[in-house]
Amino acid sequence: MRAVAFSECGDPEVLQVAQVDGPHPGPGHVRIAVRAASVNPFDVRVLSGSMSAPLKVSFPHVTGHDAAGVIDEVGVAEVTAGDAVLGLSVTGAAAEFTVLDDFVRRPAALSWEQASGLANIAETSARVFRELGDIEPGQILLVNGGSRRGRRDADGLQREPRAACACAVARKLILLPD
Repeated sequence: MRAVAFSECGDPEVLQVAQVDGPHPGPGHVRIAVRAASVNPFDVRVLSGSMSAPLKVSFPHVTGHDAAGVIDEVGVAEVTAGDAVLGLSVTGAAAEFTVLDDFVRRPAALSWEQASGLANIAETSARVFRELGDIEPGQILLVNGGSRRGRRDADGLQREPRAACACAVARKLILLPD
């Protein structure tokens, strides 16, 4: 199958379209025909080599971590071939086919491109909520967005009556470097 891969770490110029063996899912995984894949900061760090200490990269390495597509091989009982999903790739998302180990059904209201960018964001959010600990209904959580989009999302959360939390003063504060 065709995939975007690199044989050495570096700048984007080391990326190339390559022929690689197609992946197959093991237990708990699914293989999808990729409809869209996104690029996120993690992918850039892997490409540059700055993740080489915590992450062993073998070459050629298919790039990409987030993808959306249609299941064509199943290693779990909860889904079937033909289901539209988005998730985190274990074999590289920038390919004709990829294997996902963490996935959900794609909301029909989202385009393939929109769906392909959600998995990393969702995983990051889940990690933050695990760090915060148990957040109970009625507690207040600060959602601080540095962009207009982030502020609109936080405003929407605040107006949403079904939201489990409001945006105001946080129970815990996590400071991130600039």
